[in-house]
Amino acid sequence: MPHLIQVFLTLALCLHIAACDNHTAPYPEGIFGPGANTWENGADSFMHDAGDEAALRELWLAGSLEYGELEQIASRFLAQADWVTPTLSSEDYHQFMALQHLFIQYGEKYGVDYQLAAAVGFQESRLNQDARGPGGAIGVMQILPSTAVDSNVGIADIHQLEANIEAGIKYVAYLRDSYFPEPEVDRMNGTLMALAAYNIGPHRMAVMREKAAEMGYDPNSWFDNVELLVAEQVGKNSVQYVANIFRYYLAYRFSAQQQLSEEPGGPQALSGEDGAS
Repeated sequence: MPHLIQVFLTLALCLHIAACDNHTAPYPEGIFGPGANTWENGADSFMHDAGDEAALRELWLAGSLEYGELEQIASRFLAQADWVTPTLSSEDYHQFMALQHLFIQYGEKYGVDYQLAAAVGFQESRLNQDARGPGGAIGVMQILPSTAVDSNVGIADIHQLEANIEAGIKYVAYLRDSYFPEPEVDRMNGTLMALAAYNIGPHRMAVMREKAAEMGYDPNSWFDNVELLVAEQVGKNSVQYVANIFRYYLAYRFSAQQQLSEEPGGPQALSGEDGAS
């Protein structure tokens, strides 16, 4: 069963990356420091061919799929896949479990889904507080000291594990609430666009949303809308960065759902930042 979960997660977002433009660009000196894809090659590590992946993702985001249905679809996708590299190892998941209480605590404090916050940490450092970025980024969240002490975050000692996680989550919330506050932007899409803004800057994200609207895309939706403009006009790296984080987020959620399904009461529908129930 764990392999089945990993397989589905592998498939959950990689196809639409290929649909984006194949431009590449180096990561800028972002909020969490440069080289934001240092630890994982992400979607480029996978090969898969399944025509209904995008529709599946939309159904999942809308909360229309129960856990049993996801299991069945994962089995079908497995039969179609040539090969798949697992998303998370047992060691990776154990590390997440060791830090889960901190992500829950500060996720609740700042209104960020704790599993999504943990996915940012995994993408940035593999949840390693000893990680140091070449541009001075520090710890689990690979946050820059200058960002942490800024008045919008105001957390000084990010060399400490708990402070590092809090600073990263607080900055996610700040970007989301400051630059994507419109009621038409749901919390998940606001957070995804905030993550993209790490790489291209919030003002540039605003321009991308305006252009998306002019071209007939939904400026309030990241997947298959604003992300297409970012891939075309900025480069694939920022799009892939967000997709990697979302993939790890799905990994944590499916693993948690598996645990729930094994407890008395049986499987339950997934719920989380996207508003699914």
